[in-house]
This record gives sequence, structure tokens and C-alpha cells, in this order.
Amino acid sequence: MIKQIGPAATSTVYQAEHSRLDRLFALKVVLKEPANRDAECIRRAVHEIRSIAKLDHPHILPLCEYGKAEIDGTRLLYVVMPYRRRGSLLQRLEQQSSNRQLSLKEIVQVVQQVADALQYAHDHQVLHLNVKPSNILLDESTTPERPHWLLADFCSAQLNGISQSARNMPMYIAPEQWDGCSEPATDQYALACLAYHLLTGRPPFIVDSEAVKSQHLGSLPPSPGAFNPELPAALDIVLLRALAKRPEKRFPDIHAFAQAFARAFSSTQMLFFSYAHRDKALRDRLEEHLSILKYRGLITSWHDREITAGDDWKREINTHLAQASIILLLISPSFMASRYCYSVEMRHALNRHEQGLAHVVPVLLRPVLYTGAPFEKLQMLPVNGKAVTTWQNRDSAFVDVALGIERLAEKFTSPTLDKKITAPARNSQVFPEGKFIPPLPSVSAPNVWETPSMPLDTPILVPRPVPTAPLSLPKPAIPLRTFIVLVLAGMLAIGTSLVVFLLHISSLPLLILMIGLDFISLATILVKIYAFVKAGRSREARREEARQQAALRERQVQERKELLRQRREEERRKQERTYYEQALAAYEVALQQHPADATAFHGMGYVLLRLERYDEALLAFEQALALRQASSTYVYMGDTLTLLERYEEAVKAYKHALALDSSSASAYAGMSKALLGFGKTAEAKKAQERAKQLSPDD
Repeated sequence: MIKQIGPAATSTVYQAEHSRLDRLFALKVVLKEPANRDAECIRRAVHEIRSIAKLDHPHILPLCEYGKAEIDGTRLLYVVMPYRRRGSLLQRLEQQSSNRQLSLKEIVQVVQQVADALQYAHDHQVLHLNVKPSNILLDESTTPERPHWLLADFCSAQLNGISQSARNMPMYIAPEQWDGCSEPATDQYALACLAYHLLTGRPPFIVDSEAVKSQHLGSLPPSPGAFNPELPAALDIVLLRALAKRPEKRFPDIHAFAQAFARAFSSTQMLFFSYAHRDKALRDRLEEHLSILKYRGLITSWHDREITAGDDWKREINTHLAQASIILLLISPSFMASRYCYSVEMRHALNRHEQGLAHVVPVLLRPVLYTGAPFEKLQMLPVNGKAVTTWQNRDSAFVDVALGIERLAEKFTSPTLDKKITAPARNSQVFPEGKFIPPLPSVSAPNVWETPSMPLDTPILVPRPVPTAPLSLPKPAIPLRTFIVLVLAGMLAIGTSLVVFLLHISSLPLLILMIGLDFISLATILVKIYAFVKAGRSREARREEARQQAALRERQVQERKELLRQRREEERRKQERTYYEQALAAYEVALQQHPADATAFHGMGYVLLRLERYDEALLAFEQALALRQASSTYVYMGDTLTLLERYEEAVKAYKHALALDSSSASAYAGMSKALLGFGKTAEAKKAQERAKQLSPDD
């Protein structure tokens, strides 16, 4: 024995040197019993120690030896462990100054490494039940870039029970542990308390030990964001779930908790699919396109098909919905008719959207009337508001959706993990005990859907409005003045004729006068008729000219619209090509790191197919199939072979796809095209009919 390192509530630890190996060890007395008592307690303790000694994990401090001794009428049981000079997490926290605070990255590393150790122990039916900073040691192999933490002391709580542990560190004791019960979720609760403490500078409850017990049993802890507003909102959901009073309400295991904890700090955005099960095929196709964003590290996704047997599906959906930063509502008639999707998931999603905790994105899969729906005012994808199933090229529609989500994911990022925690030091008492401090008001998410603009020197062609004539009554066929003149001239001619006829005028001068008046009347009528006809032709010519000018303006407007459409289409194709090229680069990087990643080969093949690099696409699909047989891979291989006019090989690929998934409508549709390629019309028709039966909405 060299010296006593420090007494504890449950044990005493000494620094010791091995007499022959010349190495330092830590010797810990874990149990003391009067010599006159039955030795059964010691035998049970030895059995526990042997189970703990079998644990072999890089983040668990190993047990080297155990022994028994009797001194002054007291039986002692001790264990021997390697001595770690660099101290514990508790010492690190006590010694930290303003310029040596733990960064978010270091806190995430502590939680992940301790969780790895606990998960390994749980898998071997060993519980720790005493997770606290003094039992987390810094290994000698630690580097500034990668601290290496070791979880120690699996024995104390196992051998001494809850009472000693509660006196030592009551703020980390789970509710069920106060009642003498324990399970793997008990360690999860303690680790969540530790993480809460590291992030906020205070444990979930700060009061004396008796009051701590009542609060652990019946009070909800304050939101971590109330004490440190710089923490991401998703972290509140993670920690408060791990701190649930009932063990079954916590994460399924401690590994799931650590993953969710790390994901809350990740710049990768969590994406949640809210969809009707009838749209599963379309959702799968969309996720296939979004896998490109996954390999680029922009998003991770979750949907209800990832719920394992035995899990509470409602709880899992609510938990992941609460953690998601992007929520996709896959709109279709089936979605609108689903009570759970429309009334429960959508309401929860829109509530988070209004609070600025997430961004809700409606994606129109199939045509449906949604006038008056709560999501009506949100920006819809695809950006033109056209349903995915109505696009001539459905892949282009999914790319349009993926581009929108890409812009959104790049807009929202979590705080850097290298940032120091600015919460008060761990022993600070500036926070009101047990008082909830409301979080800062949230700011609504900005709109990130603007389509990338054209270069500044591009002329903007805005169609001119076609001028319209003011509303007026229709003009009469003959002007009023002309009509009166014609009537008077006609009456004059008729009157003179009647006078000659009735009076039997025989005087030659008077007869000449009467004939002259008739001639003048007829001439007047003819002149007016000629003038009227000429004016009518002139008006008709002006109208024709106006019609031609209007038609010319309409053609100009249509030409401008067409030119604008072509420019937009060119811009869309350029964006689509850039998107695929970025995806190809991401897949290449992924395959350099993981050469046996079948999903990456499948994605690379699809991208090469869209880039019209068909031979390379075939090679990628073959490599994917060599690693994992998948129906969708065979379908894309068949599509590629069809484009290369290798129809018989394409049909074989589609048959392989159907052997793996007999309900694949895409395989039947592709086979129909391939069969038509080499003249098997009847078989092609049957395949097409089968595809329509499997997917009537296409």
C-alpha cells in the first residue's frame, strides 16, 4: 500500500504497487462484514465480481484480481484495478477554468463512450447502477483530439445496494432504483442525468437528498434549453425521454439514447416521413432519391417501417416526429383520408413548424383537392405544384423534390461541436432550485424555396398585356345621318313621281323639273350607298389590321413564354445534372471508405443511368448485385439494358426482379417495354396490364 486515494460512501480506495511487477494499481475495498456473520454474503459478492471480471471492453476499466481478508474481526472483500494517473471526469470538472470548459464535442464523446461500455455490459447481463463523474476515468492513451474514457466501479452499487449510492450521488438515481428495482434503463436514466449536468452546469434537480428522491419520483425536470439557450431544441426531446419516470417510456436501449443524443448535435438534418401506407411505393422511390443526400451527410430519415416488433409504435412515431427538423407530408387522396396522418401526425408537425422547431414540407404525390387544408399556405413540392404521378418523367419530379429538400437541409445547421459550453460551472448555484425557466421565443424558419436565379445580365422577358377596347354599345349597320338623307331622297323621288302621275302634268318644263328632281334623288341615294360601302370596306380593313396586330402580339407573348419556359427547363436540367454529379462524387467517397457498400453501388448505378453513362451504370449494378440481391437493382439494370436495346438481357433482369418481389409494378412495366423491343406484343400487353393492376394510379 502506498496511500489512501480517497474514501467514499460505499468503499475505500488505496493506491498500491505490485511487489514483483513494479506497477501501480488501485485497490478498492468493496464489502465489509463482521466475521461472526454467515459468509453467504461474501460468496454472493464473489460471484458478482467474477461476472464483472469477464467484461472486456475498451471503455471499461478491467478487474485484475479480487481477494478476501479478515482484520480485527471484520471480513473484507477487495478488488484490484489498473491505476489511472490522469484522474476522473469529476476531477476534470472541479479543476476546469473558464478557458478549459468541456466543448460540446467532448461531452458527446463522454456520453457515447460511456454508453458503449454500458451497452456491452447490458448485453452480458451486468448492470452498473452507479454512473457518476467520479466513476468515469481518463485513460493513459488519451489525446487532445480523442479523449479515451473508462467506466469503472461496477461493484459498489451491486454489492452495497441503493442506500449507499443514494447518499453518495442522489441526483443521478432513477425512480425505480429508489424502490430497490433496477434494469438496463436505470443506467440510461443516470447517464442522461450526467449529460444534463455537463450541458447545463447543474443536475436535473438541485435540493437535499430527501427532496431529490421525491422529485425523481414525481417531478418533471426543467428543459435543458431553459438553462442553456444555445443547445439545439432536439436535445430537449432526447434528454427528457431518457429521464422519463417509467423505464418503458425511455429509449429501447442505451445505445439508441446515445445515437439520438449525438444526432441532436449533428449538422445532418433528421427527416420524418408522414405518409399513407398505400403510398409506400412512391415513398420508397422518393427515399431512394434522398439517399443521395444521406451519402452527402445532409440528412438522415425515419419512417414507421423502422419500428421493430414489440415496440410501442405510437411512442416511436411521436418520439421521432419530435426529433425531426424536416417533416415531409406526402399528400395524396389516401393521406387526406387517413385520420391518423391528417389529424394526429399533421397537427403535431404543424405545431412544431409554427414554433420554429421544424420545417414542414408538403409533397404532392398524387392529385387531390386540398383547398382549405392546414398546409395549403406552405410551399409545396414539386415547386410547380404538379403532382409527382402526373409528370411525364417521374424521376425528374423526385429530383425536383430532392433539390428542394437539399436547399432546406443546407439552410439549417446545428451549433458546432467545438463550441465551449457557456452555462455556469457545475458547482454554481445561480439557478432557482426546481424552477422552470421558459425558453427563449422561437423564430419562424425562413423560406428557402426560392429557385436559383438566372445571371444578372439575362434579359427578363415579361409578356405585355394585350390592350382591350372599352366596353361600348354596338354601332348600327348604317350611320343615322346617312339613313335620314336616304329616306328624304327616297321620299322626294316618290313624291315627284306621284305628282306627275296624279296631276297628269303635260307641261314640258315642269315635267323636266320633276324628272330632274327624281334624278337628283336617285343620284343622292347611289352616292350615299357607294360612300357607305366604301366606309364599310375601310372599317373592315381596319378591323382586319387590328386582328392581325392582336394575333402578332399574342404570338410574341407565346414566344416569350416559350423562351422563358425553355430557359427554366434548361436551368432545371442544369440543376439536375449538378445534383447527380455531386451525388456521384459522394458515392465514390463512400465506396473508398466502405468498398462493400451495396447501397452505394446501387445509388452510383442509378446516378450513372440518369447521366446517360449506361455501360458504367451496368457495371455498378452488377457490383451491387454481387454484394446483395435486390429487386430494385435488377429493375434499374433492366431499364439500362432496354435503353441499350439489349432487350433479351433486359427481360432476364426484370424476371430476376420479379423473383425477388412478385408485386413490383416497375418490373412489369419495364418488361413490357423490353418485350415490345423484340416484337413480343402479346406478352408485352399482358405485362403492361399486370403493372396497371399492381399500380392503378400510374
